[in-house]
Formats: sequence, C-alpha cells, structure tokens
Amino acid sequence: MKKDGTKKDRDKSRDKDNQGEPAKVPVIHDLSGRIPGMSDAELNSFLANARRLQASGNANQKKSADALLPLIEAEAQRRAAEKEEARKARLTKRKKGSGDDVPPDASAPTG
Repeated sequence: MKKDGTKKDRDKSRDKDNQGEPAKVPVIHDLSGRIPGMSDAELNSFLANARRLQASGNANQKKSADALLPLIEAEAQRRAAEKEEARKARLTKRKKGSGDDVPPDASAPTG
C-alpha cells in the first residue's frame, strides 16, 4: 500500500510553511536579576558557566558572559565577605564566652 504523500511531498509542504517566517534566533534572557536569589551552589555553577562561555562561546554568549561576569563575581565576593565576618563574630563570641579572661571565683571548690 502506498500512502497519499511521499516523504518528498511532506518535506516540500514543511518548507513552504516555513518560507514566510524569519529564521529563529535564540533569545538570550537577562539573568542579572536572579543572581542575588541564587543559592551558593547555583551561583558557583553560574560563575563557572559564564567563565566557560567567555572563553569558548559564540559571539552572543561571550557578550552575555562579559556583561554578567562582573555581577556574578561581585555577588560571590560579597557572600564570601559576609561568611568571613560571621566566622570572625563566632570566634569573638567563643573567646568572650570561654571565661579565659575572667578570674576564677574564690568560693568555687578547687581540685
């Protein structure tokens, strides 16, 4: 049994349908607004991908990576600074709470 249209006919009709449409260009979305809401893991992955695209992407990818890298790096540095401040605060709190600088209570039993 032969079908109504051959493969060639089907391909021709598809080509006719697409002739009036312009070629599809990939749309690049602005992701800069999402950076502050990303988890640390997502941010690190995004940073690695942006660096990879900057080094080996096509022209549009390189342009996007060039625009996003300073934003991603600034957010990563801000988070690292916040973590360092929190770490220092914990250490300071531990030192104050350890009792090393408080003289022993004379009424406390020894030994």
